[in-house]
Amino acid sequence: MKIAFYNVDLDYIDYLKKFESAHRGFTRVPNVQYRSGNNKFFYGTVLNIQGIDYFVPISSKQHNREDDIQIKPKNDKYCKEYATLRFAYMLPIPHQCITMLNISEISNNTQKERVRKELAYCRKFKDKIEKQAKKTYHRIVDKVNDKLVHNSCDFKLLEQAYIKYCIDNGLELSKDLQTQETLFQKEEVYQQINSNQINDLANSGIPFKAKKISDDSFIIVFDEKYSDRVNQILNQNTRGNLKHKI
Repeated sequence: MKIAFYNVDLDYIDYLKKFESAHRGFTRVPNVQYRSGNNKFFYGTVLNIQGIDYFVPISSKQHNREDDIQIKPKNDKYCKEYATLRFAYMLPIPHQCITMLNISEISNNTQKERVRKELAYCRKFKDKIEKQAKKTYHRIVDKVNDKLVHNSCDFKLLEQAYIKYCIDNGLELSKDLQTQETLFQKEEVYQQINSNQINDLANSGIPFKAKKISDDSFIIVFDEKYSDRVNQILNQNTRGNLKHKI
């Protein structure tokens, strides 16, 4: 895919927000629609996980944390206020949900030149950006810092949202992801749980499927008719409540 800035389908962003909120009780998927009409755009592809392309949002505000990269073209009158690549809020996005930003169509000349300079900077430091994307991804997935994890997107959860979205909308999945389709059949219940919870279910005799998404996290899927029994088992140890239905 061409290295460029992209606009993301607003319905897909809303879908990710709802999916993450349903599991975490909140979402870190960034807002992209502004009243000004100048929606937040993304740069990518910066990372590929099992055929899933990640795009990183660009904030017009200045941020300087470990998981940010400031876009700083030197001695440029259009970039006195730096934009920031925010890797903790990267999103897995199907190509069908993005459109390339046409910089030449930006009506404000100052903004147009600024965006051109920002894209040139990103292309120049492509390797640095991709290295940071990989670093941040593993920092969050491996849970090296509780505060970082809490304040970031749940990448593994959003990858499951990506898979479900593609299945529901008839979009092609990579060969690496096609084997996971059976985890997301309609009329089945799903939830993210930990290793202790999966052991409880295994001992219960309830049939279920599981996909490991990190060291201590699994996505499980089981027939809806077992919902009450599963809830009872998990609630005995106050470990969760399975009420989500695809």
